[in-house]
Amino acid sequence: MSFAPKSVETNQSGIHPDLLKLVEKHKQMKYQRPIAKHTKQTFDKLLFELKDYSGELILDACCGVGESTAALAKRYPEAVVIGVDKSAERLAKHGHYAKGYLTSDAADSVERRFWVIQADLNDFWRLLADALTQSFVDTLEYGRIPIQWRLVKQYILYPNPYPKKAQLGKRWHASPVFPYILKCTKQIEVRSNWKLYVDEFAKAANAYNVKMQVTEHNVDNQSSNAFAKAQASRANTAISPFERKYALGGQALWTAITCCKG
Repeated sequence: MSFAPKSVETNQSGIHPDLLKLVEKHKQMKYQRPIAKHTKQTFDKLLFELKDYSGELILDACCGVGESTAALAKRYPEAVVIGVDKSAERLAKHGHYAKGYLTSDAADSVERRFWVIQADLNDFWRLLADALTQSFVDTLEYGRIPIQWRLVKQYILYPNPYPKKAQLGKRWHASPVFPYILKCTKQIEVRSNWKLYVDEFAKAANAYNVKMQVTEHNVDNQSSNAFAKAQASRANTAISPFERKYALGGQALWTAITCCKG
């Protein structure tokens, strides 16, 4: 018996009427919540691991089990990819999901090009945004660490959509950390099976004069047979369990990608 994942259920019919009001509020106010000790220690350790690296960095936010992190490392062989998720339980499954992207002759070189770490992204993004404005960071455990690498892109793939109208403030684009996300780099790709989420993200980014293009991913409108084959193909090329599950369930996948900066 096949399992068809549920579509997003929401009591919100369009872009939230309070979205831009909330975006503007966070644009004017500094995020005051203290940085969690665990995330600061994790971030400092990451900086230490990257101390001799001077190339490109890609962030895979909300990486879950980290399959997407491994897939992105394979897609971008010139970069180091960092996957971040708050769930230790999900990250514990990373080895199982990443092994399909490693071959015996390239495992070491590929593996060195990506890490998955446990951290609170509300804190991680703020630490990252601050580090990117400096040439070095002073840490308690590792001393002064140079920042020679540059963040070139962020992926936010299938985040929790918080679809209830009252949950607007929990969505990344309406949260206090959104300004820091954009400070890290404005080159962003967001994916969701809820079009309203990517529409809102693009509208919030536009408030910062960052233009994003929203498109549907791999649409097939041929016969039912062809459609079934297309879903299987999409599942084979999916880069995360959520993407695979939604594709096999026939759900439309949506993306918002930075297209230009005004």
